Amino acid sequence: MHKHYSEPYWSPTHAGGLLAIDKKWFFELGGYDPGIKIWGGEQYELSFKVWQCGGMVEWVPCSHVAHIYRGPRTESVHPPDGNPHQTSINHMRLAETWMDEYKEYYYIREPQIKRLDFGDISEQLAIREKLQCKSFKWFMENIAYDLPKKFPLPPKNKVWGECQNVQHKVCLDVRGAGFGQPIGVSGCHHQLGNQLFRLNVEGELSSGEHCFVSDRSIVKKKFCLNYEGVWNPTGEWQYDLDKKTIKSSKEKTCLTTDGSNLKLEECDDSNLSQKWDWKEIYY
Repeated sequence: MHKHYSEPYWSPTHAGGLLAIDKKWFFELGGYDPGIKIWGGEQYELSFKVWQCGGMVEWVPCSHVAHIYRGPRTESVHPPDGNPHQTSINHMRLAETWMDEYKEYYYIREPQIKRLDFGDISEQLAIREKLQCKSFKWFMENIAYDLPKKFPLPPKNKVWGECQNVQHKVCLDVRGAGFGQPIGVSGCHHQLGNQLFRLNVEGELSSGEHCFVSDRSIVKKKFCLNYEGVWNPTGEWQYDLDKKTIKSSKEKTCLTTDGSNLKLEECDDSNLSQKWDWKEIYY
């Protein structure tokens, strides 16, 4: 406990553009991974290796650090010849270098990226070996020890990808639904995005950072966190690999479509409009 709120305190990570670090120490750590480009991931990479390699990240409430921000933007941050999946590649590089066995939890959350080429990380691994850096398990148990209390390690996906109805050949689609609004179906475009869903072994149906629950005859979008900001990665959905049905254990009904609308109806194993095929699609 701190005596005053103005005292510095430890933090597992930092904001990418708001930091001060000793120049010599920064380059001993290898600086930023040159393979992390354009946008995203650099704040985690530097935070992990600072902690794992013997340093410390602190929030200093009374500090003043300038942040020159390039905005507002009217164009993409990615150059015309850049990789459209560069942000995912950035996160893969830091996961493969610093997260050890915990990287698999990242791929549970983002299974579609796993076949992307994240490039050569031999220099980053050599720096880790040279500095005799600690494991990510040490980081989780000693630095980010309270994280699993609010964000448990995610269960494995039972199925994920594009979910297509057997009879009508349409796919589950978020369709721009706001929180509390129903999701639906639309023509399968095979581009993931709003048609990328995950159903984990504990019954949670999700897409990106959004979860989905039944409400009588509809399926609606909700926050994955509860009112206390805690994520409980369990849910009501059961996918039967043989029957190909998606059943709500809460409503005791099955996901059904007429080709235009998505609804929950009494389960009928002979009804093809209640049968769904899942197809894994990778970038």
